[in-house]
Amino acid sequence: MSEILLTGLGPAHSLPHLLAMVDKDLVVYAAFPYHHQAPGHLHLRFRKVQHKVLISDRKGVKTVKQLSRQEVQGAGQEEEGGGAKFVAQLREFRNIGGYSGVS
Repeated sequence: MSEILLTGLGPAHSLPHLLAMVDKDLVVYAAFPYHHQAPGHLHLRFRKVQHKVLISDRKGVKTVKQLSRQEVQGAGQEEEGGGAKFVAQLREFRNIGGYSGVS
């Protein structure tokens, strides 16, 4: 798993979804309440959402697997010569022309 994003989608961002990049595949799960759990457990489950989204590699963008361990640890820190080396593929957007989602 190279990237994970938990975000609210749907009307008023009220439907929580978990999106994950596994190798070159996008996996989407929708959260729903589940009240038949034992006490002390989280009353939440996830259901897999079917989709037909194709993911292609972006030129010049390295994934976590392509970066070395030192590069991953320092990816969030800015260096003098440039910015972060890892660029997130899953990015949330809100209210662009009335639409919200993940790009």
